[in-house]
Amino acid sequence: MPKSDGQIYEACGQALAQETARLLGKPGTVVILTPNTGPSPSPVHARYLSSFNTHLKKQPGLSVAATEKITPSEEGCPAAAFVAVLKKHPTADAVVSFVGPPVLQGADFKTLPARRPKLVVLGGGPALTRTLMARKVLDVSFLPRRHSKSAEAAPPAQARTPFEDLYQLVTPATVATWTAKGSP
Repeated sequence: MPKSDGQIYEACGQALAQETARLLGKPGTVVILTPNTGPSPSPVHARYLSSFNTHLKKQPGLSVAATEKITPSEEGCPAAAFVAVLKKHPTADAVVSFVGPPVLQGADFKTLPARRPKLVVLGGGPALTRTLMARKVLDVSFLPRRHSKSAEAAPPAQARTPFEDLYQLVTPATVATWTAKGSP
């Protein structure tokens, strides 16, 4: 993530909150996964969370049930940590991960509870994203763009944020297109 005045981090939190609200389409509770950075949060993640919480509060009926600190692996959220969060919060309607996607493989899928919340993730790679969406674990991911969106032809009246230049929204309906273009 490039250095900025914080606008990217603010836009990131806003985008994830708005997409969570759109995905749920109703009142509900959200569990946030954030990196365990020790006794004090990193300034970047503090901005993500502040913006996310501010914008989620603007959505009628949505609230944060808990914020869980996860020690991420290089690929994202370790499978055991993700499953533990789901079991700890069985009534959550959504999980929003700022630590990447859950790194589930093979037998890990059998450990998931039958009732799963919607999952919104920041980051991830093509293979894991495609697998998680195909297995109906991951609903929405904000993934790195291969090139700047501002370089694409776009209506001049439509404002672009620095966040939109760096990330694109990927869903089960669009994951094949994103992975076909390749990852950054």
